[in-house]
Amino acid sequence: MITVITCDKEGCEDCDGVKILLESGNLEYKEMVLDTDDKKQLFKETLGSAVVPQVYLGDGTRCEGYMAFRQYIERELLTLQIRRLQNQQ
Repeated sequence: MITVITCDKEGCEDCDGVKILLESGNLEYKEMVLDTDDKKQLFKETLGSAVVPQVYLGDGTRCEGYMAFRQYIERELLTLQIRRLQNQQ
């Protein structure tokens, strides 16, 4: 299961962007919203980072921020395309 940690700021383009990428790929995810000061503080203390969104993939991969997640998706798609081409040969 993919877990996405987002902020509670409505209209956060990065948080919305990650969710759009996931939804466009028909990928299910669990969203954890940092909607209290306690949650935000625990998040910062645990990860040593205040960057949101954070995306945790089922294989343990963590992407910090929208661009990191988008780059991860692009790398994975490229890897799949290369494998398909290799299998065709």
